[in-house]
Amino acid sequence: MSKYQKILEVIAACEDESKLRNWIANAEREGAQEIEDAARRRLIEVRASKDVDDPNDPIVLDFWKSISALEHELSLERGKTIRLSRTRQKIGRVGVGVCQRCCPPISCGVSDFGGAGYGFGV
Repeated sequence: MSKYQKILEVIAACEDESKLRNWIANAEREGAQEIEDAARRRLIEVRASKDVDDPNDPIVLDFWKSISALEHELSLERGKTIRLSRTRQKIGRVGVGVCQRCCPPISCGVSDFGGAGYGFGV
């Protein structure tokens, strides 16, 4: 059992982005990697849940978690708020669940969902 178990339980239930950012900063300063990771993952989940149209669709939720995580990392790297505006605009136009045949081929195999019927054309 982790020595931070109670804090991790609080983080897992937290819905406040500012508190989560504060936990990330404090954990980073104190060198508590486990807390930092948990707070960062929760922050990404909270942000993604605000963008999801259908919270019961795990593919859509994972998609928004990916977008939120990338925005978060780019913001850290550049020292300012970064939003993937063009990606968000396209999602607004065509939706997240774009037919797989509309997804451009990607050499790394990311577009191959094995017939799941979803692709993310960006």
